[in-house]
Amino acid sequence: MKSVKITSDHFLILEKMKLGEIDGKNLYIKTYKKGEYIFYQNEEIKNILIIYSGKVGVTLDSSKGHRLLLAIYSPNSMLGDIEFFNKSCTVSNAQALSDTAVICISYSDIEKLRNHNEFIYLLGQILAKKLTRNIKNNSINILNAADIKIAAYIAGICENNIFDVNLSKLSELLGISYRHLLRRLKAFCENGYLLKIKDAYKITDLNSLKELAGDYYITDDWQI
Repeated sequence: MKSVKITSDHFLILEKMKLGEIDGKNLYIKTYKKGEYIFYQNEEIKNILIIYSGKVGVTLDSSKGHRLLLAIYSPNSMLGDIEFFNKSCTVSNAQALSDTAVICISYSDIEKLRNHNEFIYLLGQILAKKLTRNIKNNSINILNAADIKIAAYIAGICENNIFDVNLSKLSELLGISYRHLLRRLKAFCENGYLLKIKDAYKITDLNSLKELAGDYYITDDWQI
């Protein structure tokens, strides 16, 4: 992880997200390599983070040591908003699924916008969208729709049409057994979605995977 200076392109995004009044002197960009953690569950943070580029996986650790994938955030998504309102430590983990850059805005600067109606309305929209997504995702988890979860994960993190991850860890993240994951990946190959190549898979029909996945896992909080 490293910090870099903010540019005019970053300010353009902030203006569209009703954050143009933020003092630029306090803003900075943090960049993360693929696999790095942006924060861990139960960690104290002091910034709202807006994803400028890359993808971030948000996971939850259970008391029994299991880790479950909650969402995959794309650019324009916001992290730390729930913690800001609850005055709490982080409720989940956030990990860069690709090289990622985030805009960091201190809670103290956000506090100054409490009476800014447009920004508060935006935060309400973001939180409502997250609540709606969580309701949908929970229903799929209860129904144990493995194909939807697998397709959504592949479509969400794929780079250069190659799917190459630790399948044992993935089965835990998705809440399905390792054997069942292998069976469904084999079925995806038979359906023409994937092609097995050595220890990885080539994505041969991304559109079908996205159609199967719908908007499960994948989210951007604010369409710019």
